[in-house]
Amino acid sequence: MSLDQEPSIELKDIMGIDEVRTVLLQRNRLQWFGHVQRIDEENWVNKCTKYPKLNGHTVRCRPKMTWSITVDADLERLVYARRLSVLGSI
Repeated sequence: MSLDQEPSIELKDIMGIDEVRTVLLQRNRLQWFGHVQRIDEENWVNKCTKYPKLNGHTVRCRPKMTWSITVDADLERLVYARRLSVLGSI
């Protein structure tokens, strides 16, 4: 099968597109998180991040994902990746 006949999922795997997109999204979210953490507590953007957690589920019965939950997961992945890189250099 030639490349022009490959299903899009296989092409993404071959080219690593999903991984690159995920890394870029995580980096941009963490940059915005840093910006929000540095601004004044009374700023409306900072107040929005302190909004209470959402209850309920999405249409497909998955829990609702808030920005703060996603950023927490990104931070955990970042810490884990840094620990692996430190252990790999030993």
